[in-house]
Amino acid sequence: MSLRDHCRAALLGLCLTLSFAAAAVEIPTTPGIQSSLSKIAERKLPETEQKAVQQRKEARSAQAAAGQRAPGDPRQPTRADQAQG
Repeated sequence: MSLRDHCRAALLGLCLTLSFAAAAVEIPTTPGIQSSLSKIAERKLPETEQKAVQQRKEARSAQAAAGQRAPGDPRQPTRADQAQG
C-alpha cells in the first residue's frame, strides 16, 4: 500500500470513530438532572445560596411533577404539551 492509501484509511477510521463518539453524547434526563441538583444541594454553601438552590430544586421538581416545562426550556413541545396548551 502507498502512503496515500494509508492516510486515506487512517482518515476514514478517524471520521468513523468521531461520528460514533458524537452520537454517544446523551441528552440530559430528568433523573440525571435531579441527581446533579441533589449533589449541588449537598455541598457546603453559604446559607443564602443554599436556600436559593433548594427553592430552585423544589420549583423544578414541582414543575416536573405537573408535567410543565421550565421557562426558557429549549426543547420542542411534545404532542402532550400541545394538547394541553
